[in-house]
Amino acid sequence: MQDYLPFAFILLGLAFAPLGVPKARALRWPRWRVNAALLICALGFDALLGPAQETLIGPWRSWTASQLQTHNLGALPLALNIIFSVFLLDLIAYSLHRLEHRQWWLWGMHRVHHADPALDFSTHFRVHPFTVVWHNLVTALLGMAMGVRWEGLLTYSVLMHLVQLWAHTPPRLSLATERRVAWLLVTPRVHQRHHHPERREHDSNYGHLFTLWDRAFGSFNAQAISPQNRGAPAHELGLRDTPAAQINQLGQLLRSAFRHW
Repeated sequence: MQDYLPFAFILLGLAFAPLGVPKARALRWPRWRVNAALLICALGFDALLGPAQETLIGPWRSWTASQLQTHNLGALPLALNIIFSVFLLDLIAYSLHRLEHRQWWLWGMHRVHHADPALDFSTHFRVHPFTVVWHNLVTALLGMAMGVRWEGLLTYSVLMHLVQLWAHTPPRLSLATERRVAWLLVTPRVHQRHHHPERREHDSNYGHLFTLWDRAFGSFNAQAISPQNRGAPAHELGLRDTPAAQINQLGQLLRSAFRHW
């Protein structure tokens, strides 16, 4: 069933499209083309490496099932397993995302996502193929060790992608309402701060689903949802050190991830 999840996420993205379409048509279509191309590359690359990943994951799955099943979330009833799995998987996603901003060789791939000069539903799919592969692999290995069941993975995947599709759309809730929602979930204003061009600003708000981890580990930037920010103009998006010629060129974006290696 999980093989069909990427296509479900594409359909979700199309459903969210009216919520996040930039007003400038000249800016919209070049971005959509390259973001869609990156998504296709990521799905294709992940499928191509599927057998190799299964060769690595298969023995690990068997070992964790036999050795750790009674000492991790696998020992819990299904409902509790799903609940704890959602929080655990989001903590893993938060940790990997924060690591991408700390390690230059991971930032080279992740900066492809940050280079988008605007935000809408398609930005969620603007991810370097290697990022998808290593995220999926590490999450699978850690999740199996912790006893995450496929039902928990499926539940988290649906919730996380829904929230991230929404978080990449322009803010439409009132500031007061979004402040309340942001106590639990990542919201558009919270995530927009993560796409600020200045490093001191985008090195914050790493959460995928919950803001809990940013608040707990001191990386939450509340400036965008503070009452003092009411009526403030929207800040710039993207990365200033990315040449304009690379922003919406697929080949340039794929190669730029390795230019500092």
